[in-house]
Amino acid sequence: MSGSLPAIAIRHPIATVMFIASMIAVSLICYRRVPEDERMKFDYRDASCYIPYPGAAPETVEREVTTIVEGELLTMPHVKAIRSRSGEGGCSISVQFDTEADMSDAVAEFRGRIERAKLKLPQEVRRVFIRRHRTIEWSCFRIALFRAENEDELARLARSQIRNRLMRIPGVASVTVSGRPNEEIYVDFDQEALKRYNLPLHAIIPILQSSNINVSVGQVLNSEVRCYVRALDELTNTDQLENLVIGRNLRLKDIAAVRRETASGAGNFTIDGKHGVFIDVRKAAEASLIETCRRVREEIEQIRTEPQFQDVETYVFEDRSARVELAMNTLGNAAKIGGAFSLLIVFLFIRRLRATGLIALNIPLSLLVVFIYLYARDMSFNMITMAGMITVIGLLVDNAIVVMENIHRRNRIEPGAPVQNAITGANEVGVAIAAATLTSIIVFLPVYYLEEGDLQAHMKEFSVPVTVSLLASLFLAMTLMPMGMLLLRDHHDSGWRLKIRGLFRHFSRKAPDVSGKKPGAAASGPVRAYVFALEWVLRNRLSAVFILLLIIGMTVLIPYRQVGLRLQTPSADDRIASITVQFEQSVNFDMAKDVFDRLYAIMDERRDELQIKNIFMDYSAMGGTIRAYLKHPPDLAPGEHIRYSTEEIRDIFWRILPENVPGGQLRFGTTQHASRDTQTVSLLALGDDTQVLSDLAERFCELLAAQPDVREAHVEQERREQELRLQVDTSLANQAGITPLAVSRTVDVALRGIQLPFMKGSEYEVPVRGQFSENARTIENVENMLVMGATGKLASLNTISSTSKGTTPRVLERYNGKSVVRMTAEVNSRDLNRFNANLVRLINSFEMPRGYSVDKGYEMTEMDSILRNFSTTLFMAIALIYMIMAALFESCLLPMSVITTIPLSFIGIYWTMYLTGTTMDTISLVGTIVMCGIIVNNAIVIVHRIAQLDRGGMPRFDAVVQAGRDRLRPVVMTALTTMAGALPIAIGQAQRKDIMTDVLDSLGRTLVGGMGFGTLLTLLVVPLFYTLIDDARVWLSQYAQGMARILRWRMASDVTHPAG
Repeated sequence: MSGSLPAIAIRHPIATVMFIASMIAVSLICYRRVPEDERMKFDYRDASCYIPYPGAAPETVEREVTTIVEGELLTMPHVKAIRSRSGEGGCSISVQFDTEADMSDAVAEFRGRIERAKLKLPQEVRRVFIRRHRTIEWSCFRIALFRAENEDELARLARSQIRNRLMRIPGVASVTVSGRPNEEIYVDFDQEALKRYNLPLHAIIPILQSSNINVSVGQVLNSEVRCYVRALDELTNTDQLENLVIGRNLRLKDIAAVRRETASGAGNFTIDGKHGVFIDVRKAAEASLIETCRRVREEIEQIRTEPQFQDVETYVFEDRSARVELAMNTLGNAAKIGGAFSLLIVFLFIRRLRATGLIALNIPLSLLVVFIYLYARDMSFNMITMAGMITVIGLLVDNAIVVMENIHRRNRIEPGAPVQNAITGANEVGVAIAAATLTSIIVFLPVYYLEEGDLQAHMKEFSVPVTVSLLASLFLAMTLMPMGMLLLRDHHDSGWRLKIRGLFRHFSRKAPDVSGKKPGAAASGPVRAYVFALEWVLRNRLSAVFILLLIIGMTVLIPYRQVGLRLQTPSADDRIASITVQFEQSVNFDMAKDVFDRLYAIMDERRDELQIKNIFMDYSAMGGTIRAYLKHPPDLAPGEHIRYSTEEIRDIFWRILPENVPGGQLRFGTTQHASRDTQTVSLLALGDDTQVLSDLAERFCELLAAQPDVREAHVEQERREQELRLQVDTSLANQAGITPLAVSRTVDVALRGIQLPFMKGSEYEVPVRGQFSENARTIENVENMLVMGATGKLASLNTISSTSKGTTPRVLERYNGKSVVRMTAEVNSRDLNRFNANLVRLINSFEMPRGYSVDKGYEMTEMDSILRNFSTTLFMAIALIYMIMAALFESCLLPMSVITTIPLSFIGIYWTMYLTGTTMDTISLVGTIVMCGIIVNNAIVIVHRIAQLDRGGMPRFDAVVQAGRDRLRPVVMTALTTMAGALPIAIGQAQRKDIMTDVLDSLGRTLVGGMGFGTLLTLLVVPLFYTLIDDARVWLSQYAQGMARILRWRMASDVTHPAG
C-alpha cells in the first residue's frame, strides 16, 4: 500500500500540491489558447475540381467534359461518391473518399487522373482548378457600408483597401465584397453598320485584341548595360478606344457604340431598401470565432477614423460571435446552476460545510484539465464539448464522496489513526470507483469503430470532456481527498452542525445491527417505505414481473410510438429566416425588382410584430434571396421578450407570402438544420435520360405528397432556359467555305461577348467587353449576321442555316456516373424514422424502367447511418460493461442483474420525452449511450453489497433487503447529483429558444428522465432480478449435478455390465 496514490499523496503533500498546481497553470494557458466556436471542426475527406469550358452549353459540357472526367475518377480506389454539376461554361466535380483512404495519396491520385483526362478533352479546355477540402470556412461577420454620394468610389475603396486590410487579420480566411458592381467598358457592335461596311464580326475581334498591348519583347545592350524592351500601345480612355482605326477610313465608333457603366447582369443588393456595399468575412476553421470577430470589429473602427471614410456610414448586420457568446454564457450559467444544485444535494446528505467545499474543488479542477486535451488535439471549445461538461458535472463529485465517506467511516471506527485511515479508506474503495469510472467512459470506445456520420462525430466530441474530466476526478479523489480529509479532521460537532443534522436525521439515521432482527427495523419513514416495497417485490416476484412487463408494454405502445426522431445538432440560432425566389422562365431585371419589392413590402409591414431587425435582399433576373435578420435579446427594449422562434417566423412567412410569384416560386427556410415540427428531406432520381428522370420524379412526388406525414413534395429542377437552335446546312456551308465552328464562334461573340484587353485607368484597370447591345440580340439580327468563309466570301447566317426554338437546362447534375433529378419533401411529422420506413415501402413499390432508381438523399441516408451507429454502439457498450462486471464479480450470471438497469433507463427516457413533448435527436442519442455507463453504477453498488452479505452467511432474502437499505442513501445521492447537474438545460427551453436550438433540452431530459426513472426502478428491479438469476444459477447447478450423476451411473453400468 506504500506505493498507492493515496499513500504517495499523503507522504509527499508538497509534491502533490505542486503537481496539481502545475496542471492548473497549464490548463489555464490552454484555456486561453483553445479557440471558441459554435461548431465542431470537421475534416472533409473530399477533393474537387472546376473545369472551365468557355462558351459551351450545359449539355455540351456534360457530354464533352464531365462524363469523360468521371470515367477516369470512377475507377479510383476508396471512392465513396462522385458528384458533378455541368453548367454554362464549365463543370465542377467533387469526389468523396472513404475512411480507409490516405488523403495525401488520394489527392495525388485525383490530380493524376484529372491530368490524364485532360488529354481527351476539347482544346478549349486549357485549365483545371483543383481544391482539397479540409475544413469549412464559416461566415462570421457581415457589414454594410453606405455613402450618400459617389457609391462607385466607395465600392472601389472597399475592394482595393478594406478587403486587403481585413484579409491581413489573423484568423480571416476570405473577404467577399458585393453590392455595387465593378465598372466595365462595353463595345456594342451595330449589326446594320457591319452589313453596311460588309464587315464580319469575327474579323474585327483580332484588331481589338491586338490594339491595347503592354508586353515585354526582349532585352538589348545599351552601353554595356542590359535593358529590357517593352512594347506599349495602351488605351487609357474611351475616346481613344472609339477612335481606334479598324480599316481604311474606318474607326471603331463607326461600327460600334462605346459605353462605360456598371457590369450588366450583376446582382442587386439592398438592406432595408438602401443600396450600399456589403462585406462578408469568413473565418478559417482553426481560428477562434470570438477572437476573429473582435479583431475585425477593431479594424473596422480604425478604418472609420481615416479621412477617406469619414462620411461612410457602417452597419454591422451579422456578428456570429455575439450570438455564440450569448449562447455559451447561457450554457455556462446552466453549468454553474447545475453544479450548485449538485453541491447543495451533497451538503444536505453529508451536512459538513468544509467537506462539501473540498468535494466542490473536484468540479472546476477536473473540468480545467479538459482544455489541455483540447489544445493538444487541436480541437475547439464548442457547444458539444460544453454539453459534455454540463453532463458530467454531477458525476465529478461521486468518486470524491465515496472516498470521503469511507475515510470518515474508518475515522469513527479507529479515531486514533487518521493518516492510516485516510490511506486505507481510499485504497479500500479504489477498485470500486475505478470500475465505476471505467463503466462511465468505456461506452465511448465503440465510437472509433463506427462508420462516419453525425452520431460518430458528436460522440467523439462529446466523449472528450466526459472521459478526461472523469479520469481527472478519479485522480483527485485518490490524492486530494485523502489529503483534504486529514486537514478537515474535526472530532467535535459544533452546535449549528448538530441542528442541521437534526433536520435530516429521519432519512439518514444509522440503522442498528440487524443481527437477529428484521431488516428495516427502527428505520426512518422513507427507508421503511422502501423496505416495505422491496419486501413486497421479493415475496411477490411473479406479480412484480407482471407489473414490470406492463410498464414496458405501455412504454412501447405510447411513448415509443409517439416520440419521434429528427436530425438536429446543437448550434447558436442565427435568427435568420430566408426566402429563396426561383424564376422558372426568363424575366428581365425590372420584373425581378418588382417581385422583390412586393415581397419586401409585405415583410416590412409586419416588421415590428415579427421583431425583424433588418431585411437583406440579393437578386438578379435569375432569382435571388431575401434574408430577414431577427432581433436578438440585446436588440430588445427593456421588458420586451422574443415572441417567435426562427422556425415560427419561417412558418409565418409561409402563410403570409405568396407561394408563387410571376415567373417563379418561393422556397422558405432558416439557417438551422430543421424546424421544430417540420423537416426538409431530399431524394434523388438516378438514370441516364434527364427527361425520363423528370417524368419519374414528377410521378414519385405525387405519390409522396399523398403520404400522411408529408406537407409538400416537389421536383427541384434548375430553371430551363429558352433556346434558339441553329442548324447549319452542311452542303450550303461547304459551298460558301464556312465551317460550323466559324458559325458558332461568330454567334458566340455577338451574343455572349468576348473579353478584350483591360483598359489602364488612373488608379485601376477596367475590363473591356465586346458584344451586341442587348436590344440588338434579336432573332432577326442573328439570322442576318455575316459570316466569312475560308475564301473570304461573306454569307448571311440565314442563307446557310435554319433556326428552331427549344429549352435547355441551366445546370445538369450527376451522381456516381448517373444523371440526377432532385426531389424535396417537407415532412410534417417530427418522427423521421417513421417517415423513413414509409419511404422505403414507397420506393420498393414504385415502378421504374430498367437502369433507373429513386434513392434517399442526405437526410435519410444520414438517418440510416445514425440508427446503425446507435445500434452498434449500444450493443458494444452493453457488451463492454458486461465484461467489466463479470471481471469485478468473478461471475458470468451476476452481471445480468446489473445489465437490466439499461432498459429500465430507456423507460424513463421515453416517458420523459413523451410527457415534455420532446423529440429524440442526435445529441439525445449520445445522452442515451452515456446513460448506459452511468446508470449501471447504482446497480453495481447494490449487487456488490448483496454479494458481500451473501458470502457472510446472511440468508438471501435478508441480504437483499439489507443491501437495498444500506445502499439507498449513496444510490439516491448519486442519482440526484447527476440529475441536478443536467436539470438546468432540461428545463431551460423557455429562456434559451431565442439564442439556440432546443436540442440541448433533449440531452438534459434524456439524462434527468433516464437517471430518475431508471434509479427508481433499479432500487426494486435489480434485487428482484438478482434473486431470479440466483435461482436460475442454483437450478442450473442442480441440473448439471444431476446430469453428472446420471453420466457417472451410466459409466459405472457400462463397466459392471460390459457389452457382449
